[in-house]
Amino acid sequence: MSVRGEDYDILVDARGFVCPQPLRLLRGALRHAQPGQVICLVADDPHALIDVTAHCQRVGHALIADGSLAEETQGSALRLRIRKRSD
Repeated sequence: MSVRGEDYDILVDARGFVCPQPLRLLRGALRHAQPGQVICLVADDPHALIDVTAHCQRVGHALIADGSLAEETQGSALRLRIRKRSD
């Protein structure tokens, strides 16, 4: 994990990990995040988008968009931003 960036509070770099590890890393970051903080997950596992979307819908976190996109590509990696739900 890393510290605050321009559009996120916590960075989770899950490149090189495959399902379900990116989601596990994200869940760990969410446990430590304050309500409303944004976690940026960078992952190169194509299943990460499916897993993260389902997790956010199930527990109420927001997968937030940059413009009209919920994800961006960084090379061959996805960049997903998740806002922790307010308790």
